[in-house]
Amino acid sequence: MKVLSYRRSLRSPRGGQGRGIVKFSGRSFAFAAAGAALAACLTTAPASADTAQFSNGVKVTIHTRGDGTKPPAHLGNPTEWGVAEIPMDDSTGGVRPMVIENVGGGQWSYGWYLTTGGKYCYSNYYHLTVEHGSTVKIANHSVKDIVPAGDTSNANRTAGAGYVCYAWYSKY
Repeated sequence: MKVLSYRRSLRSPRGGQGRGIVKFSGRSFAFAAAGAALAACLTTAPASADTAQFSNGVKVTIHTRGDGTKPPAHLGNPTEWGVAEIPMDDSTGGVRPMVIENVGGGQWSYGWYLTTGGKYCYSNYYHLTVEHGSTVKIANHSVKDIVPAGDTSNANRTAGAGYVCYAWYSKY
């Protein structure tokens, strides 16, 4: 019934029973063509990264080689990598002490602890079948650990309480 009432509203003010349906069909065709063109453009665009913003304030982005994003120089040339941006304030309450993510076929844990020397930022990654690593960057200094398949990489660094911590995992 809604379709019929919609068709009636598209009728020409000059009358003509068939003209309203023709206009409706013409508009439908125009919208369908525009939608198809838009869909074609979207499917030919390069793949983008997966990004998630969690309620605990942590932003996680996952990339794969060929998605149009170059990895940071300190990671080398990974086939896949992910980064967690961890603000060093109370908005990340759920991050202390640890977040565990199942990504890239492995298990990635990252977070921070408050120590007497400041905030201890860490990233650990375990993958059974490929060489992999973890990296942290805080206060403009980074630490990276690359290990063979089956081992757990562990990167960590301590800096002042106000710095943002970046934690990466990578597969090579």
